[in-house]
Amino acid sequence: MKMNRYALYTGFIIASCLAIWGCQPSPEPMASTYKFIEPSYDNIELEPQGDSLHFALDTSSYNEIRTFNYFTHKGKPYIGLFDKRARNLVVYDFTTQQLVDKIHLKRRFAKGYTYVVNFDSIFVVNDKQLFLQDTANSIKDTIDLFEAQNAKAIINNETPAVLRNNVLYTGVQPINMESSIKAQRRWNVVCGFDLSNNTKKLYYQLPALYWKDLYGYSFLEYSYCINDRGNFVFSFPADTNIYETNLADLNNAYYAKSKFQSGPILPVSQNAIDSGESRREYYLRDAYGTIYYDPYQKRYLRFAKQKITKANYLAKKKERERSLIILNEDFKVIGESALSDELAAFKSIFFTPDGGIYIRTKSEDEQAIHFARLEYSDKQHHAGQLTLNKPLPPK
Repeated sequence: MKMNRYALYTGFIIASCLAIWGCQPSPEPMASTYKFIEPSYDNIELEPQGDSLHFALDTSSYNEIRTFNYFTHKGKPYIGLFDKRARNLVVYDFTTQQLVDKIHLKRRFAKGYTYVVNFDSIFVVNDKQLFLQDTANSIKDTIDLFEAQNAKAIINNETPAVLRNNVLYTGVQPINMESSIKAQRRWNVVCGFDLSNNTKKLYYQLPALYWKDLYGYSFLEYSYCINDRGNFVFSFPADTNIYETNLADLNNAYYAKSKFQSGPILPVSQNAIDSGESRREYYLRDAYGTIYYDPYQKRYLRFAKQKITKANYLAKKKERERSLIILNEDFKVIGESALSDELAAFKSIFFTPDGGIYIRTKSEDEQAIHFARLEYSDKQHHAGQLTLNKPLPPK
């Protein structure tokens, strides 16, 4: 039985290893058209609506959630949570927040990831195979994944799967590339797998700044989302710009710098990388994280991370201040919201058709899984930090 390839298009938050064979280096970095749009950081902010979702855990469930996703089945909304400690996929009614199903995954999925399309289509992956099963734990189809060589394909919340014309596009995670500019120039960040003939092709290079300098492994952890035009939009940790591309003849760069960034993001020295200090250098620099596209309100959200001091790093106080940059559908920055400590620990968010934006909170609670709802608001009437604990000033 062949897997329903279209089902993959709905997306699944997983991580998987596949073979990525070397590609030929290009002589020059890919040209991009730079489009500067004057930012307006004080137009829109994300306003918390409180700790609004509570999914109670029973005595055999734990709060160590590896993946989660929102989905609908026959028009009704649900959320699936993968409890990695118990190896249970737990499904809740999103509206009532009541548990409706629990599926114990087999031992071979101990290090796996899950994504629920509906009750008949549940994707589960380990490091060797991708499975399609149902809530009865019946395996409906299997795809063997290739063993990794010099890189691996990765599909998760930061680099989601995209299916077009029977070609599945994934992100590409490098292996042992952080200490070589030559290797960075050869690296392409997207791989397209043709599901009809099992061929593959690599797409899209790192932006120009990675062709000149080294930044270390953490600055190679990029992200992308897909907009309404079907284009990829990339965020790279060391780059203030974001990039829109169709992986062919369109490559636009847009200004998306955080107002909290102080000074340039400097390269990391070869000595620091060779001595294993690149992670420290990452904390001592500003950086950019995951980018999302809100398909319901036509906006982009880009995580930004503020650097910490050397004193804090040595004292093992590595918690960064973070913010969310908001851009409209034309790539104009229209706001930036600082995140409170409670929210800053999380990088994964999801959207609902009613305009809801949800981010996990209170991860230490062993009795329930909590999500906070965020909503856009006119920032001209507010100046507070995005927080669940402090009241906002009166309008």
